[in-house]
Amino acid sequence: MGKSIVYLKSVLLVAVIAVSQFTFSQTKDEQIQTIREQFKAINADSVYQVRFLSGEDIGIPSCNGAELKGYYQDNELKRANLFIGKSNGVYFKEYYYWNNAVFFVYEVEKSFFYDVELGEFNYDSISNLYEGRYYFAEGDLIESTHHETAYNIDVVLDSIIGHTLIQESIDFADRLVYAKVKSKAYDVMLTDLLDHSVSEILVTEIDPYDSSIVYLDAREYDEYKVSHIKGAIWVGYDDFDMSRLDTITKSENIVVYCSVGYRSEKVSEKLLKANYENVSNMYGSIFEWVNQGRPVYDIDGNETPNVHAFDKEWGRWLKEGTKVYE
Repeated sequence: MGKSIVYLKSVLLVAVIAVSQFTFSQTKDEQIQTIREQFKAINADSVYQVRFLSGEDIGIPSCNGAELKGYYQDNELKRANLFIGKSNGVYFKEYYYWNNAVFFVYEVEKSFFYDVELGEFNYDSISNLYEGRYYFAEGDLIESTHHETAYNIDVVLDSIIGHTLIQESIDFADRLVYAKVKSKAYDVMLTDLLDHSVSEILVTEIDPYDSSIVYLDAREYDEYKVSHIKGAIWVGYDDFDMSRLDTITKSENIVVYCSVGYRSEKVSEKLLKANYENVSNMYGSIFEWVNQGRPVYDIDGNETPNVHAFDKEWGRWLKEGTKVYE
């Protein structure tokens, strides 16, 4: 299937662009200053696509959970945050990217206070055990700074090796490629199923309290009756009729969804041809909406766990909620 991939566009900070390129003529101090300006600019921006992976998907077992978050602009990874919950504290690492290469890494290890008298950890009291900062230019580690001593000495031994950090950054970036939805298998299926012919918006990018969004439900009415996103307007698919949008202006912020995103993509194409200006297909659609723990409502406006799962084959992608097939 031919693909013409269209990604959501967000504005890059001028400051990032200005410091984006290292030059061989720079001294090490100048390179470090450039790096600092660059990661500060990335942190200052708030317009990102966010992707999530759990510890299971990143191959990191942890007694208190692990999570990897990727922050994207124009489908380019800018920052990856790794969090690991441990029995005695937490471990956190940030990888900063430019042109698909890591240029700065920050890590911190924190420990809960251990109450000797009670013989247990106090989870309301936590302090830094170790901090590390690692600066890269032209693919090489040019500077590293360390504060205090890690509880687990392997953290330090691994982290002071530039090659290890670079390999980690590459591995996490690769894993995040299929992290637009909670399930990697679901994303692989969607990548092949959809034409990606219209702008796509991730569920994690949608503010559920944003009243400016007009939701259009591109399923059949029996599916819509079981449950839908609050306030969604039913437009159908097999009998889609543009007249159902008569109350919507062509400049409004429209998000179209169906079960997984195929039907809503086709309806989105029709809206764009009809000169609707701001149309996005919800990636993963109502299945992913519910998989992410967001609420849906029945035809009477009551919140419900029920979701029409279309059929047994497609319903396997709905991991949360209660499946309904009639």
